[in-house]
Amino acid sequence: MGFLRVLGKLTGIEGKIEWSRAKRIEVVGPEFLGQHFIYVDQDFNVAIFFPKSDRTLHIFVGDTFHAHRWIKCDPTGQKVKDEIPPEEAFEWKINPENIWYRGTGFPPGKPGYRGKVIESEKFLDEINENWLDIKIKEYIKLMSL
Repeated sequence: MGFLRVLGKLTGIEGKIEWSRAKRIEVVGPEFLGQHFIYVDQDFNVAIFFPKSDRTLHIFVGDTFHAHRWIKCDPTGQKVKDEIPPEEAFEWKINPENIWYRGTGFPPGKPGYRGKVIESEKFLDEINENWLDIKIKEYIKLMSL
């Protein structure tokens, strides 16, 4: 058994990461992020959707630890930003009760921010470009109501 696997078992991280597999997780907070949704597919690809009050949509795409991509859509669903953030910009820890956010892309002043998990359910889709495009359209439509 590899060192990281042993460390994961000892710290309980492995079980928490496994809990997130194939889940849609609804989260509220911290205040500046509001209510948002985390999708984790079978392969632990992660997409986090942050609908904003100005009807823009921010999406972080990455793994169970941090963002590899940051997409911002305007109120019509057009991608106005699609870039690779620095590795330390947007990091998270997904737990069954809380999501912990930290990184240089979040407001300074605290070592991290907590979001509370309010609901989770099975998610059986695969996070890929086609799925992202469909989901963006769904969110933009919901936000325009």
